[in-house]
This record gives sequence, C-alpha cells and structure tokens, in this order.
Amino acid sequence: MSETRNTDERINLATLEIENYESVKSRIVIRAANRERSRSLFKDTPHMDMLDLALICYIDLGISSQGWTQAVRIRERHLDIWNISKARLFEDAFENTPVCLPPLFAPLEDVMSGITENYTGDMTEDGYPRAEGLPLHFVLTNLRKKYGACTLFYPGLLEEIYNLIGSFYILPGSIHELFLIRDKEFIDPETLTEIVRDVNSHDEMASEYLSDHVYYYGGEDVPLQIVSDTGSTYNRPGDLTG
Repeated sequence: MSETRNTDERINLATLEIENYESVKSRIVIRAANRERSRSLFKDTPHMDMLDLALICYIDLGISSQGWTQAVRIRERHLDIWNISKARLFEDAFENTPVCLPPLFAPLEDVMSGITENYTGDMTEDGYPRAEGLPLHFVLTNLRKKYGACTLFYPGLLEEIYNLIGSFYILPGSIHELFLIRDKEFIDPETLTEIVRDVNSHDEMASEYLSDHVYYYGGEDVPLQIVSDTGSTYNRPGDLTG
C-alpha cells in the first residue's frame, strides 16, 4: 500500500546525532495512545489529540537483538534544540511513518495463519470491489506488528480500505493492532462496544490499552468518528452486499 524503507536494522544511539534534526528526521514516527491515560506525558511531550486518542512522536531505532522495538520519545526540549515547530514535527512524522512502518491490512483469518500480505480485494471489470466472498473481519496494523494502531491515521489509508471493502467499524485491539468489521445490517454497534469494553476489563496488559470506544469510517461522506454508547450517530451509507 505504500513505499517502504527498512528501519528494522539496529541503530547505535551513541552514534546517532540526535541534536541534528536532519540526521534523525527520516526516523521520526507517530504512535497512538489513549489520551486520558497518557496525560502524564503531555507536560513535556508534543502531542496531537485525535478523537479520544493522542499521537506522540518517537525516533524509531529499529529492533533490538532481543526483538524489542527501540525508540526515543521526542520531548519539548528536542524541538528547542532542533529549532522546529510542533507542526513541522508532525508533518514529517505523518510523512515518514507509512514509509518506515508500512501498513498491513489483511483478513483476520490470514493474519492468524501467519500470512503477511496486504489484501487487495477482488475487483469487478468496472473496478469496483466484488462483494461475493468478501471477508467480514480484517486486521489493520503495520508489518512489524508493533505500535500499529497509529495506522488509523495514515494519510489516505482508510479511504483505500473503504474502496476495497465499503464502510466499516474499527475495534481497538491494543496500541499494536485494530480489528475492522464491514458494516452489515446485522452488525449492532452497541454490542461491538460492549465486546471491546469487556475484553479491556479482563486484559492484564494495561500498558497496551488503547480505547473503550468503537470507531466508524464510511468514506468521504462519513469521516472517521467514534460510535456513541447508545449506537451509531451517523447515517449509514449504502454498503457492499454479500
């Protein structure tokens, strides 16, 4: 779905010219976190509020020999050292992240089977998605499968997915992945919200918590939004049948 750049090689922090913005700019990426639970970071960390989430920038340092994701959180003092604005920081981060950490969008069954190929859909001769046989459940993350929830905000990605599968609900699995469900008449938004909250209440990995809310995307006419506790607050557009 995007141009890619290998950022999984390990970087020696001691040799990284962290005070030189040009030396780290291409490695600045975004991560998504729950806004309320991240407030303790906001005192000294540039952030951007999106829905009930917050986006925070990091310098991505690749994967350690033990398999851990290595990164440096960007603080306000870094902006002072680099003499750049918060707007410039996020502009570069939004451009970099889909390249450094390419999205993975695939049927849930494929991901559980270890398949890591992006779903491209079955198109008709007229260029429209073929509804027959279209999976109901999908996973959205990045190829690294770490901190992949930020793919929700990759420029143009949700529209690409909408063009493949029609309108869809987004369930926050964790800070690492999202679960997408195609909008069908038998899908109850309230039930989806109850499922998300029940799973979160029994999840011992509190540090990976993203949200108790379900989101919805219906193309340009129905932009990304939170589904209310009492059901949807949008006019559901016509979706694919089948």
